[in-house]
Amino acid sequence: MRIALRDSEPLARGCDHRVAFGESPTTRGFSCTQKVGQAGGVVATFDTKSFYRRYIACCNEHRFDALSDFVHHDVVVNDGAQCGLHNYVEGLETVVRGFPDYHWELRHLLIDGSSIVAHFRDTGTHRGPFLGMAPTGRRVSTQEFALYHLRGGKIAEAWVTADNLQVLDQLR
Repeated sequence: MRIALRDSEPLARGCDHRVAFGESPTTRGFSCTQKVGQAGGVVATFDTKSFYRRYIACCNEHRFDALSDFVHHDVVVNDGAQCGLHNYVEGLETVVRGFPDYHWELRHLLIDGSSIVAHFRDTGTHRGPFLGMAPTGRRVSTQEFALYHLRGGKIAEAWVTADNLQVLDQLR
């Protein structure tokens, strides 16, 4: 069942926080099942943890054309430095052009209402241009942290930081 949410509908109402273990020995997160609407007395729920894991799977499969299922068309990134779904996708495509096997390994996941915090170990092999550097064939690994705010069941704001200086050092 696909749940359609209105942009104005708050997600934090009726949030049931519980610690979830078992998917990965290094990933502990809070699964948040949120009340999202009523129709004829039936309450639909939105599982934030499952939503986010599907989003990361989509990114790791490099299916960026499907990100409109997860990201708002008017998403704001890093306080407005990058706006809109097109630019959001373009940023990910730039990384994957430089590292065609790029992978986001989710290490930690915390959910509080409509906010998500994620810690990743990113890896990839430098096979295309990246930040002005020609391909080196070197494998890189770095840490990434992201904070997301959901609105209407999609990512509406994102603050992302990855250690690109560490990546450049590994490419030299």
